[in-house]
Formats: sequence, structure tokens, C-alpha cells
Amino acid sequence: MEVKAIQDILQFQKEFAQKVERLIGLARKRKAPSAEVAVKEKEEIRARLKERLDAAGEAKERAARRYEDGIRSHSMLISRLDKEIEEDRKSLQRTGVKAAKEEGKKGKTEKAKGKGEG
Repeated sequence: MEVKAIQDILQFQKEFAQKVERLIGLARKRKAPSAEVAVKEKEEIRARLKERLDAAGEAKERAARRYEDGIRSHSMLISRLDKEIEEDRKSLQRTGVKAAKEEGKKGKTEKAKGKGEG
């Protein structure tokens, strides 16, 4: 609507007020949604919420499995390393005993040689 004079503005205001009154009247006459419609809307909302709940539950299970797999994997690695460490310690003890025995033999031999020479 093109406004050229104050009369145009007043006419526009009058038409607008009439439209608002008509809409308010329609809103007052309008009935509340029937129980059937309300139930249907609630069922739709429930269905969407149920889908979200199921998806969240599945995501939780996947995350829990992922963490459990990680824990299991780390536990296996730790056990394997514990065994390797124990084997390495035993190996070191055996080589340490052999080295001590060899040093003992060398020492006895040198002492025997020293007695025979003196």
C-alpha cells in the first residue's frame, strides 16, 4: 500500500485493526484440540524420544565395549611385559652367577699359581 497522505495511514490502521479483531475472534471460537489429537501428538513425541533413547543406549554400549577392549588389551600387554621382565631378571641372575663362578675359578687358579711360584 502506498502512503500519500495521513488518510492512507488511518485507512491502513483501520484495516489492520479489523484483521486483528477477526483473528482474535477466531482464536476465541477455536476449540481445544480433541483428546484424540492430543494423544496422537504425545505418541509422536514419545516415539521420537524413544528413538533418541535407543540411540543413546547403543552409543553407550559401543563406548563401553571400546573401553573394555582397551582395558583388556592393556592388561594383556602388561602381563606379557611382566613375564618378559621376569625372564630377563632370571637370565641376568644366571649370567651373574656364571660370571661370579668364572671369576672365582680365575681367582683360585691365580692363587694356586701364586703359591706354586712362591
